[in-house]
Amino acid sequence: MSTPTTPPSRPPFTVPVDTNTLRQLELRLKGEISKNWGGVEALNAKVNPLVVEVGKHGARLDRYDELRIPERIIEMSRIMDGLVRRARAEVPVWNWNAMTAEEAGDAWALLLTWIREVFYVRWPADYRRAVTACWFRHPDVVELMSCLYLSWRWAYEDEDGTPIRMAEWLDRWRPSLVARMVGETSSMAQCSYGSHRNPWDNISHPDDGELSAFLNEEFQRLQQRDAHRAAQQPQQGG
Repeated sequence: MSTPTTPPSRPPFTVPVDTNTLRQLELRLKGEISKNWGGVEALNAKVNPLVVEVGKHGARLDRYDELRIPERIIEMSRIMDGLVRRARAEVPVWNWNAMTAEEAGDAWALLLTWIREVFYVRWPADYRRAVTACWFRHPDVVELMSCLYLSWRWAYEDEDGTPIRMAEWLDRWRPSLVARMVGETSSMAQCSYGSHRNPWDNISHPDDGELSAFLNEEFQRLQQRDAHRAAQQPQQGG
């Protein structure tokens, strides 16, 4: 029995080398690389600014998280709700003309107590000028005194009161309201201590017939004016 022999090795595979062909391939490859490299640079020129912007926005997002904006918005919303509730609970406006007898009695009690226990004690000069023997008989003075009292409560007793409110009341509202109480336009101007003059004295009322005739003439004048304006406007759609 014969022993198998190892097959002879094959000669190495060789390709004929053409120097000119290799040179052309090299030049073509360099041209392609150069062309594509220009495109890469152009692409980088567009991409790099985007990368920078993304970095900026990323920093902003990080800063946004640090600022806790959503939590702050919720907190501000709660504060605003509280302010609204406080505004509704603030010192009400007194409308004497709309008060019931019981409401008017309560208002008079509050006002007179404040005048005697606060206004007289803290501002005697203003008290001497404004609180005459007949001030309560003058409705315009009662309105001003009520405003003086209610604005004092807003400045001094409100839970959100500030020194600015206090300063505003002292420097603005108090002197202004007291001056109106005793000024020439006040119905109390003709009164003196111990001598009251009815606020409704020497008030003349217009004659109803004359007033009615005037209103009719005025109405006709306005109708004529409106008709004249309508005639001067360009026709629509024609």
